Amino acid sequence: MYDLISSYLVTNERIKQDYLNNCNVMKNTFTGETELKGELKNLRIKQKSNGVSVFGSIAKFYLGNNLQSLSRESTEQAIEKISDELCFRLKDSKLYRIDIAGNFLMNEPIKKYLSCFGDLQYFKKGFHSESVYYSNSKKQIIFYDKLKEMANKKETIPDEYKQYKGRVLRYELRFKSRIKDEFNKSVYISDLYNSDFYTSILNKWQEYYFLINRIPKINFNKMAYSTAGIYKDYLLTQFINEKGLDIILNDIDTNRDKFKTSVEASRCKDSIKKLFKNKNYLEPNDLINELDNEVKKAIIY
Repeated sequence: MYDLISSYLVTNERIKQDYLNNCNVMKNTFTGETELKGELKNLRIKQKSNGVSVFGSIAKFYLGNNLQSLSRESTEQAIEKISDELCFRLKDSKLYRIDIAGNFLMNEPIKKYLSCFGDLQYFKKGFHSESVYYSNSKKQIIFYDKLKEMANKKETIPDEYKQYKGRVLRYELRFKSRIKDEFNKSVYISDLYNSDFYTSILNKWQEYYFLINRIPKINFNKMAYSTAGIYKDYLLTQFINEKGLDIILNDIDTNRDKFKTSVEASRCKDSIKKLFKNKNYLEPNDLINELDNEVKKAIIY
C-alpha cells in the first residue's frame, strides 16, 4: 500500500555510490555547502554534510511498478535493500511525506466513478487531467486512471493489465507535511513496517475515503406530488442534479461574500446537501457501492 516517501536522516555517514546513477556533486550557491545527488533506480538520493535524503516510490523501487502493492513485510524488505545498496541506516530516517494507495479493477470506465464524488470538509476539491483531488495544507486525496497516468509518463504497463485499459482506478492518500500532527508523534522509516502503525495508517486511508460526500443517484419516479413543499423540493433537486451538485456548491463558495453573512452561505450549502440525503429521492448507487467494497476489501487483505 505504501508508495512515495520523503525522508531525511541526520548523520555524518557517507553513502556508498556504487549503485547510484546520474551522480554529480554540486555546490549550493546560498549556503556554500557541497551536495552529492544521484539516483538509485527511481529514487532520488541526496547526501549533504549533515545527512541523507531519500525521495521516491519504494513500491516502484522494489516491485518495478506501483500497480502492485507493498505489504508490511515487503516494505521492510524494500527498506533493507535500499539500506544495503547505500550502506546507511535508512530505517532511522525521519519521514516528511508518506503516500499510501490502492489500485482497483473496476467494472465501468473510471470517469463514471469520479463523477460520484462530492465535497470534503476542510479540503478544497479540484479536477486535473481526468482526476479528482482534495487538498489542504497537510494532505491530498486523489482518484485517477492509473493506466492512463502510466501511459502519459511512458512507463511500461505489464501485459496482464493492458486488457483493463480505462478501468484501473487508483485512490491515493498523501500525507505531504506535518506528519507528526496526524499521528501524534514523529514518524520514522522503521514505523512503516511496525504492525500497529501499519494498521493505523491503513485505517486512516479508509477513514478519509468514507468522509468524502457522495453525489447520489436520483430517482425522480419516486417523487410524490402530494404537497407544494415536496414538489418544490422535487424541482430544486432536479435542477441541482442537471446543473451539477459540485458546480452549485462551488458557486456558493465563490460568492460567499455576497450573502448577508458567511453563516448564511454555509446554511445554504447545508440545505442543498440535505436534499441529496433524502432517502425518498434516492436509489442505490451501484458505482459507489462497488468502490466502497473494493476499499473495504483492501483493508481486510
